[in-house]
Amino acid sequence: MLSDVDQWPPVNLLPNFRHVMEKYMDQVTKLSRRFLHLVAEALELPPNAFDQYADPIDDDYSRLKIVKYPPVRGFAQGCGPHKDSIGLFTFLLQADHERGLQVLNAAGEWIDALPIDGTLVVNIAAGFEAITGGLCPATTHRVLTAVERPRYSVPFFMGMKFGTTLQDLRIYHWK
Repeated sequence: MLSDVDQWPPVNLLPNFRHVMEKYMDQVTKLSRRFLHLVAEALELPPNAFDQYADPIDDDYSRLKIVKYPPVRGFAQGCGPHKDSIGLFTFLLQADHERGLQVLNAAGEWIDALPIDGTLVVNIAAGFEAITGGLCPATTHRVLTAVERPRYSVPFFMGMKFGTTLQDLRIYHWK
């Protein structure tokens, strides 16, 4: 088990890693808050309609991880079909040009979400589906294994405030 001190690689191996990751986490946290306000407006709600689920000052509930999918021959599934179960949205940086991420469309077909430089993939998480009463369903996705080179991704999970209960979920009803 790693302690809080051990979560960062040694400075002599990756000198600026912690600084870069903390700066990225700060920037993607700000982006996620702005995105949440834009989604509220798109749903014809006040921009701050969902702020009660994501505290703009104290964000101890969002998470970021770095994922490596090593190349595997003869086995296609890197991460099976799933929906992100925690939180509101996932902002995924596809950190290389390797294909592998697929999203299930409304017709039940898997489509490639190919990496595009300078972009993030945004998935709706189960918490936001619950808040919207299913109007905004969580994104079903999967990852196929890489064949030639490893595939790297950096998902940021915009969490929901700790302690949120089913009674706290305000289900919105649309016309």
